[in-house]
Amino acid sequence: MVQSLDNLEDYVLNVGDEKFLPPSFYILEDDIFLKNTLSELYGMQMSRNGMLFDAKESNMGVSQLDSTISLYKGNLIVYVRNSRHAIQQKIADVQAQMDDYEGMIRQVPIAQRDLLNIERRLQVNEKLYLFLLEKRANTVIARAGIVPQTKVIESARSIGVVRPDKIKILYAFMVGGIVLSLLVVFVRVMFYDRIENAEQLKGS
Repeated sequence: MVQSLDNLEDYVLNVGDEKFLPPSFYILEDDIFLKNTLSELYGMQMSRNGMLFDAKESNMGVSQLDSTISLYKGNLIVYVRNSRHAIQQKIADVQAQMDDYEGMIRQVPIAQRDLLNIERRLQVNEKLYLFLLEKRANTVIARAGIVPQTKVIESARSIGVVRPDKIKILYAFMVGGIVLSLLVVFVRVMFYDRIENAEQLKGS
């Protein structure tokens, strides 16, 4: 801030009347008076240059405008110097407060200072831990929001050999053989009547 005021003072003192005064280059952000004054000076410089197209510098209107510009510049210089003094006084006050705090810190015992350092590191670690927890929660939420193209309803599990069923095939052939043999016996009994001995021949 002090450097900006120094640059502004140097510009106002050394700039010629043929140049424009910058409207906002050296303005402090919260200084309304300085902003308005520079804007008015800029407007008067514009008006003066416009008047010089139709009149000479010895013209009454140009002379009056030059007097007004000089008055504004003088007021601006006084305001800049007062602002610089106020800022320097504020810097001195802040420096005095810093010196007081440094003196108070030097009076703190070494053990207590170590304890304060430990507490400060603990606070930093707690903040870091909370930050990591927040990041993990955000990651879980983001992963939950991703919808997969396929979904596994049930995990695959092995139940042994399904095909071929050897025991079932064995039983099926045994039952088929028994049925076929019974059928052959039935056909032979029904359709094949043979004479097996002499008594059956005599009886027939």
